[in-house]
Amino acid sequence: MKSGCAGLVLILAAAAGAAGAEPWTPAAGVDVFLSSDADDTEVSKIGLNLDWRWNGVDDRQGLRLETARFRPLGGAGVDDLRVYYQVADATTDWAWTARLGSDGDTLLGAINVHDPAYRIEMFAEREIV
Repeated sequence: MKSGCAGLVLILAAAAGAAGAEPWTPAAGVDVFLSSDADDTEVSKIGLNLDWRWNGVDDRQGLRLETARFRPLGGAGVDDLRVYYQVADATTDWAWTARLGSDGDTLLGAINVHDPAYRIEMFAEREIV
């Protein structure tokens, strides 16, 4: 199942990239998220964004590679490696973003669609972190 989910994400990303008629404006970036709370729960995520089309956060398409660590209530940690296909478009009245991926076992991600008066959010499966 692990190779199947990861393969599906890569196939979707390749197909979407090949379908785009716009010139490529590639970009790469790294982000880090760290959090802890009073219950001794710690969360850390490190992500690498590799976009083959990037005209700002509201107009992009690419892959995200992510490692996440979740340590609830001071207990043993859970490590997770994830691959996502991410896309966003806000060039019309309707703006939308999607990040769909897998940790190798589970389909993960979310889709968010909205205009000035209406908002829709759908989740493939919400991540622990």
